[in-house]
This record gives sequence, C-alpha cells and structure tokens, in this order.
Amino acid sequence: MEEKVLGVDYLYSWNDLNLRGSSFGKGIVYTETFAQDNIPSSAPFHHLSAQNRPLFNFSLFNAYTLPVVLAGYQIKERISQAEVCLDLNTAAFPINGKEIYFKLFGKRGFREYQMLLPRNKWEDAIPIIENTIKKYQVPTALCSLKLFQGTTEYLNFCGSGVCLVIDVPAIPNALLLYQELDELVIKCGGIVNLSKDSRLSAQAIRHMFPEYQKFVTKIQMRDPNKRFDSELRRRIEI
Repeated sequence: MEEKVLGVDYLYSWNDLNLRGSSFGKGIVYTETFAQDNIPSSAPFHHLSAQNRPLFNFSLFNAYTLPVVLAGYQIKERISQAEVCLDLNTAAFPINGKEIYFKLFGKRGFREYQMLLPRNKWEDAIPIIENTIKKYQVPTALCSLKLFQGTTEYLNFCGSGVCLVIDVPAIPNALLLYQELDELVIKCGGIVNLSKDSRLSAQAIRHMFPEYQKFVTKIQMRDPNKRFDSELRRRIEI
C-alpha cells in the first residue's frame, strides 16, 4: 500500500483475519483514481431500519460460515476484471445494493472497531492482534486497512499511521476482544474512532487522546448547562 499510495486518489485493502500463521491477514489491495468519463448513475439508494435490517433472529455469520464466505469472496475478486470504471454514486457508496451483508448478522447485528496506530508500531502490533483474535475465538466478517496522514486534535479520528477496521458478530466475546485491543492501542500510542464505538470508557479515552481534557474544558465553557446532551457525552464524561 505504501508503494501504491502516490498517484492514486483512494487506497484501501480487504483482509481475511480468520486465517492463521503466515496466511493471517491475506487479502487484496484496491486503488481508485478519478476518471474523465461521465457515467450517469441509475442505481436507486436503499435504506435499512431496525425493522427490516435482520434477515433472521440469529446470525448466519459465525466461526463455521465466515471462513467459507471470505474464501469465496477472495476467489471471486481475484478472478474478476482487474480494472473497472464506475459511476460516482456506486464508487462512493459501495455498500449500496449489498445490504444483505448487514442482514446476515441477524437481530443482534455486529460490532465495528476502528483503530489508528503509528506506522512504527504496526509491525509489532500484528502478532498481538492475531493472538488476541485467536484467544477469544471471535470470527471476523470484515477487515480493511487504510493509510492515514494528519494530526490528532481533540477527539477526532485523525493522525498518521495505519487504520485497521474490524467487523465481528455481536457476541459476548466481541466486547472482550475489543477491550483487549484498547490496551494495545493505548500501549502503541494510537487512537480509536469514537463514532464507530458504543462501549469505550472515559478512562480509556483519557489515555488515548492527549487533548481530552482540553476538549472537555472547551465543551463545558461553551455549554455549561448541557443543553446539548447525548449518551456518548455522558459515557465519555464530558
């Protein structure tokens, strides 16, 4: 990905974290570049609601089915056309029309985790991530990497390093997995994406974000009576 980052407009990967040993994280890198072609979009936008999201009360994604599904996806991608030209709506919203992904998680749904680790900590973090997933026996439905460059300010999800995204079924061990990954993030001097996380504690956030107290002070000065309140604000003690 570092070799391909120059000269492209968008870069990300798809990885399989259900594999073990030297195959752990095997996947595909995608590059995207804006073209001059004017391709009209006719694809309708779909939506999900609490009522129509689950396909069944139980999840069809589990430790037995996910390795098969992901192996099939990887084969499909490798034999498909290497280069395609898409309209802007399809490229910008690739999950549109593929809502079955969410439905297959069942009524409980899934939990997503996004971490951003400094580049110089990434190599050392990989075996720890693998061992932690193996320890809690949590199957992963999605993993993706992106390269970030920027500066962390307040509680925003920005900085320089490697962004790792993980989707897992909402099973009890998922919370234990993410809690241990929090410890790794803190140890490596990384951060997590608060907009994707509904369980991170204020204590963990204090350790991850250097400007946590600065953010708290400015919010309290702006809104001392908490006219704008939310579950997130209460949970992270702002």
